[in-house]
Amino acid sequence: MNTRLLVLRHLIGASFVVVCGVSSQADVAEPGGKLTITGTVVMQDATPAAGAWIESTGNAGESPIQSQADKQGRFQLSGHFGYGCRLHVHSADDCQHAVLMVSAGEARTRLAKPLIFKLTPAVEKIITVSSSAGEPVAGARVVANGRTYRRVGVTGADGTAKLKLPAGDELQGIVAWHPTLGAAGRRDLKHGLQGAVLHVALLPQSPHTIRILTVEGQPVADIAFGVSIRTADDEWIITRDVESAQLRTNRDGEASATW
Repeated sequence: MNTRLLVLRHLIGASFVVVCGVSSQADVAEPGGKLTITGTVVMQDATPAAGAWIESTGNAGESPIQSQADKQGRFQLSGHFGYGCRLHVHSADDCQHAVLMVSAGEARTRLAKPLIFKLTPAVEKIITVSSSAGEPVAGARVVANGRTYRRVGVTGADGTAKLKLPAGDELQGIVAWHPTLGAAGRRDLKHGLQGAVLHVALLPQSPHTIRILTVEGQPVADIAFGVSIRTADDEWIITRDVESAQLRTNRDGEASATW
């Protein structure tokens, strides 16, 4: 079993990423007051997108937030957006999507006026997950990420998960995680992950214990975090978006990743 020793200089009011690949999101003291975004969502045929979901995926430690449109497709979404705004909108049936990315410098001016989102048909991606022995894996958590969205699914008995993604944003990374069979990931930030069907093979379990200490050497208890792992073939397994894979330190400042 491998043990990694982490020394954290700031634990309260900060988001930190540690070089060895462990990241944690604490409550962040975000700059400025909240900004309320308002607008309307319409379907491809211009009818109101009743019940559409508007989601901000968060950035640089800001927590994801979401809102649901009313019967007329109108919505409000309040947040700090201090590090920019990445919005993903999808219809109630998840078949039509839209995205918007606004830089931090433009957020306070561009988002001050009501937005109009016109949805377009989603792109379906099929993610297949196999074990290290090549067998289909059922019950694996799958997360797909673009610049503006985060989509989550679970594989069925045939080892596949079907995810609907917005056509306006390239798929940049996927991760698959299973509590007993391991994890895997793929990422391409430059060109995106191409193809209608993508496959990942879970790496065998390799348990690790992670210890978090203050600069004075005292254990830090009750810190939740996700683990990012760089594999031998230069891929990344980024589990911070897989809720079931999150770790939390015990009273000795230790957390064990059994997978």
